[in-house]
Amino acid sequence: MKLLSQTLPQVRHVLIQGGWFAPTVGVSLFALEFFGRQSPNDFYDSLGAAALTLLVALIAMRHRTAPLQWVKYLGRQVWNLARAADRYKFEFGPDLRGSPRIRRGLPGSVKLLILVLASWCAAALSLWDAFPDGWRGWAIQGSYTMYLAGMIGLWGLLFACALGGAYFPFILFNVLAPGTVSRSPEGRISRRQLVFLQCYSAAVLGAWILLPLWLVPILSGAALCVVGIIALWPRQPEVQFIWRPANSVRVYSISTAKLLFVISAIVLLLLSAAMFTAVGGRVIGDLPGDRDMPITRTLGELVAWLTPGIVVSAGIFLFMLWKRNPSRPAQPTVHVSGDLASAVQPQVTRLLGRHGWRVCFEPLPASEVDVRIRLVETAQSQAREFDPDWPLRVSLDDLADGTVLDRFIRRDEIQKRRLLTRGLEKIFKHARTKRFAGGSGFWLAPHLWFMPGLARDEVEERDESSMVTETVGPAYHEVMHRHVRQYCWRLLRDLQIDIIYVEDGIDFRKLKKVLRVMFEVHDKSAGRRRADEVQFQGLPKIKVLIHDFQLDDPFKSETYPEPRFDDLGRARIMHVFRDRGDHEEYVEPPFDFNFEPEPLYVG
Repeated sequence: MKLLSQTLPQVRHVLIQGGWFAPTVGVSLFALEFFGRQSPNDFYDSLGAAALTLLVALIAMRHRTAPLQWVKYLGRQVWNLARAADRYKFEFGPDLRGSPRIRRGLPGSVKLLILVLASWCAAALSLWDAFPDGWRGWAIQGSYTMYLAGMIGLWGLLFACALGGAYFPFILFNVLAPGTVSRSPEGRISRRQLVFLQCYSAAVLGAWILLPLWLVPILSGAALCVVGIIALWPRQPEVQFIWRPANSVRVYSISTAKLLFVISAIVLLLLSAAMFTAVGGRVIGDLPGDRDMPITRTLGELVAWLTPGIVVSAGIFLFMLWKRNPSRPAQPTVHVSGDLASAVQPQVTRLLGRHGWRVCFEPLPASEVDVRIRLVETAQSQAREFDPDWPLRVSLDDLADGTVLDRFIRRDEIQKRRLLTRGLEKIFKHARTKRFAGGSGFWLAPHLWFMPGLARDEVEERDESSMVTETVGPAYHEVMHRHVRQYCWRLLRDLQIDIIYVEDGIDFRKLKKVLRVMFEVHDKSAGRRRADEVQFQGLPKIKVLIHDFQLDDPFKSETYPEPRFDDLGRARIMHVFRDRGDHEEYVEPPFDFNFEPEPLYVG
């Protein structure tokens, strides 16, 4: 240890003061070139890569203490290349409005990336076809240093792909089985998680030993075809995304389905390119020419057999998003009970199904969103009473008449409103117990598929239970039925509100008052009138402002905080603030001359 403490300062002095540093680097590279060409396999390449990495680290240390001109020159060239690549950058953001329509298009850099990855795959397969005995012996005949740099990049890519192949299935398992996540403060892996990793590793190892490698690109191609069919399937766009090239004012849009196809194509092409480069000979003909590349072959085959795990995990995750998608149509359900129900099931199903209702009968249990009725004789019917009990007693004649269906619709709406407020109350109770270092409020959007839960306007930490965005408190699907979120989607679409911002200090009791006004506006206008600020005036200690965010037009106020939002995007945002008493002129809301009684939200 004493010898080491005496030697290190001397080495540092030589690195700083010695004028022969550049010749030493040249001699080291020459020795690396000479001995590297004699190496029989990539095990020795790994040693050469370690030596090259150490040499680069020494150059960085020397340049940091005493700048080298040739290192400065290389740095300027790299910086110029980075500046030249800036023209391929683009801004990206959500478009929650969708109107007026923006021209469709795909960024040129994305097209170029897909073309480069596809060409890389074709070139890698062609290289193995041209050199069936392996391409390493041919590659090292040029510059062995450049070969090592390329191998370092290839090994790093293979390691990252292998890490992703193990990470994404593990995270999906935690999402599907949240009870298995360890609550230990040390972050230990639970027993069930360990069992999952063992089973997954055994499945990968079994496929590695028993199955041919050409099955992997076939599976990847089939998955890409499925995603392509989904992208081309005609549908009404719900949420789209917009992008803008760097240093440009022209804006383009891309649908969610096509964005999914582009991301899938890039990921699968990248995995295929890495696999074909490492073990392409075993894909096109089980060529034995990779015997001088044991490390590369092992990493390539590992990535190949981890690729199905990535594809399956992504498929399951997309299915979960589709199943929980609030904008997906939800058919309302009537739960029928009573002694007469079993005898007239076909008639009841036909009568209610004609009007868009799904029917379930006892002994099946009723869901919390079901409209519950009890089938009775005509004399016992309460279908026309003003304040009946629920489950509502109706007769077969009432169902055939059709007048009772309006009462079903209203009952379904009231139940979903109560469940919506009950679910939001649970979320805000949890959010009230937490403290946040940044941001000024929350984004509330139970109707958007890419917002799994209440989100902070300024991201602080990553929640591993969410694969889309950070959430505060339980996810929406945990406290709300999908039919409830679908009703929220229809409600906000009719009111032309895309997302809600709730400032800190607005507890659920105050937010509930805002929701009541929204329900009332929707009831009075029958969904044909959008919400405006004037309708929310008069709420104590609450200030509601509605802002149309249009392409670089963020909310600006000297009195109220500005929430964080993407610079590029379109949305009609309702801000719920604590009233600052800014003494704005009060505008008298229009008087409603409609005296027809309407049941309002209760509870």
